Amino acid sequence: MASPLQTFLATARNALKGAFSSSSSSSSSRAPTLTFVVGNESADLDSLCSAVVYAFVRTHQAQAAQQQQQQHAPPPPSLHIPLSNLSRDDLALRTEMTYVLRQAAGLRPSDLITLSDLPDHVLHGGGGRPESTTRWVLVDHNALTGPLARFSDQVVGCVDHHVDEGAVPAKASPRTIEPCGSCMSLIVAETRQQQQDAAAGGAWHDAELAKLALAPILVDTTNLTSASKVRPKDTAAVSFLLGQLPPAFDATAYYDAITKVKEDLSGLSLRDIFRKDYKQWDQKLGVCCAVQNLEYVVSRAGDNGAVAAFLEALAAWAREKDLDVVAVMTTSHAGGQFHRDLLVWGRSARGRDAVRAFERLAGETLQLRQWKDGVLDDDADTRRAWNQLDLASSRKQVAPLLREALRGV
Repeated sequence: MASPLQTFLATARNALKGAFSSSSSSSSSRAPTLTFVVGNESADLDSLCSAVVYAFVRTHQAQAAQQQQQQHAPPPPSLHIPLSNLSRDDLALRTEMTYVLRQAAGLRPSDLITLSDLPDHVLHGGGGRPESTTRWVLVDHNALTGPLARFSDQVVGCVDHHVDEGAVPAKASPRTIEPCGSCMSLIVAETRQQQQDAAAGGAWHDAELAKLALAPILVDTTNLTSASKVRPKDTAAVSFLLGQLPPAFDATAYYDAITKVKEDLSGLSLRDIFRKDYKQWDQKLGVCCAVQNLEYVVSRAGDNGAVAAFLEALAAWAREKDLDVVAVMTTSHAGGQFHRDLLVWGRSARGRDAVRAFERLAGETLQLRQWKDGVLDDDADTRRAWNQLDLASSRKQVAPLLREALRGV
């Protein structure tokens, strides 16, 4: 028997297929409106789970509210379609998501809807289904980028824990953008506030949903032990979600198992490591994040000439993405201690100026210290690698500093 989450995802997929199959014969006035819930391009555990959870709960709440109100006017669309912001091939790299889907709800990656499920004309234009019949709710980011940027003027809601870029309209509902350890914690708080009655709030009384929602909060807050990240809403969300699970459920064991899967990069090529948790901005900036230290990432290029081979692979990735600046951020727990490394490489005259500006702007703020006696540094090419002693600053804080440096040049 299918679980509520399986049934919901199948319903969303069928609605998507039905809308596109009928779009060629439907006028824009008759085409059904689609409401997408989408995370950011890095498509990490928080983004992927947040899209599914928010879409499921809001669909349940909207349908319950409609039934109660018995409106005579056509109601707004109740079905929210969770969209994973990556191709289906890239989804296979998110091994921790595969694990969480299976452990939480008996789901598979194939149950998720990805960019590969959208027709080409939706992503890139060129006719077909009218764009005016889509609505977009952003989770874990507050500005559409990449191929979805063309839908920016159709954003109707946002729940996010990054720096507010001012792209979400003031009239959007919800418009929740505030610091928090995990976007999922904000989603739990937001959807619980929106409960209009017992029936609408009933979506949360599902152990599978609670376990799916719990995973990214535990991972993003290091099992609620990261003092610099944890906010009251993280603690409250975990407490609430654990209340939906059996008393014997071991959150620490769950966190440890997810982390073990996430940190195992042994089955990935160096290029796959670059693209596993990658995010790009319009300023021709790309940031790769890896959950092993920089020494490990470099070593994956080979035992002989690893540094040269690593730099060649990273340069190839920057060319493929047409970047002015490429960065690699790493996290690790060597010796039981949390560490961060950062490499930034200017790939053009503009990029080289930006890297120098970034070093002046953020060197002390991020407490950057030369990595391995400068073995990866190159003054002429403006490439720098550091140990980042400011452990609290993740990509959410570093990327805006890089973008500021690029804007300045």
